[in-house]
Amino acid sequence: MTPPVAKRTSDTWIGPYLVAAGVVTDAQLAGLRVPESGRIWDALVAAGLTDDAQIIATIADRLKVPVADVAQADARAAKILPEATARKHHVVALGMFGTTVRIATTDPRDMGAEQELAFLTGRDVSFEIASPRAITDKLDEL
Repeated sequence: MTPPVAKRTSDTWIGPYLVAAGVVTDAQLAGLRVPESGRIWDALVAAGLTDDAQIIATIADRLKVPVADVAQADARAAKILPEATARKHHVVALGMFGTTVRIATTDPRDMGAEQELAFLTGRDVSFEIASPRAITDKLDEL
């Protein structure tokens, strides 16, 4: 069976953050060829303008969110989310503590995803930032 496809969301919001942090220039952003994924993030990395670590550090600093260690995701926590939902929102459940589930995401601003995940898990959601590649790799592994 083919796995569900992640919803297409725009990540153009990261551009101004990266420009403000001096990671890229407006001219570099304007000249990007966006890949089939539609992600600016992927285009920036493919063009060699920055890397996942720099994008993650910039977003984490700007939005005051923790950096996810997707490799350390708790398999039990990952099972709290149906695969279709995890792929739809492009997230991985990392772990649980108390009434909160820690979720790796590329967009910690996605309130719709936060609300749906909270409803499905019956827990508060705490987003952590991770790269699209790390999330995809972990989803494929689970």
